[in-house]
Amino acid sequence: MLHRRAPRWYAHPIMLHFASDALDRWRVGTASTPGGPLAVAWSGDVVVAASFEGLPAVLFGRSLTGSALPGWLAQLARLAYREGLAETPWTLLDPGTTPLQQAALSAAARIPAGALASYGDVAQAIGRPRAARAVGQAMSRSPADLFIPTHRVVRHDGRPASCQLTGAGARLRQWEAEHAGTQTLARLATRG
Repeated sequence: MLHRRAPRWYAHPIMLHFASDALDRWRVGTASTPGGPLAVAWSGDVVVAASFEGLPAVLFGRSLTGSALPGWLAQLARLAYREGLAETPWTLLDPGTTPLQQAALSAAARIPAGALASYGDVAQAIGRPRAARAVGQAMSRSPADLFIPTHRVVRHDGRPASCQLTGAGARLRQWEAEHAGTQTLARLATRG
């Protein structure tokens, strides 16, 4: 386990909120990130989904209209890969997640750039110490790549899960190891 008690990052207030619906027209645009192009869908001031794999033309039964990212969303994407969104309020459309999944995703969203936590750390932080596997499943089903930094949630020994060894997660971890503050992922991973 990386931490014995709730890590410092968990002391941040919850800034991720979940919306049950997004009534405005749904739009999609692309943000440039160190992990590569990120497709982001939004409606009004709600993030609908974000994926490094792209997004379909119809998402959750709603058509997406191509558009340039609005300023608030471009800023949110910049903060997500630089400082992290631990102190920035934002809203994500709830795609039918359970309360445990919402808690795990909210906890992961508070992990700052350059830090990492194990699935067990996240489970402990949300008050469900035996739910490390459920936390892992929540991370694998995250509807918002980058905004919820699932690449910062790793196995108990500090190594990324096998599904995180390639792709955008690996690129983001590498970027953070090179650019984050004094507490980089590379240094934390060697603690084991």
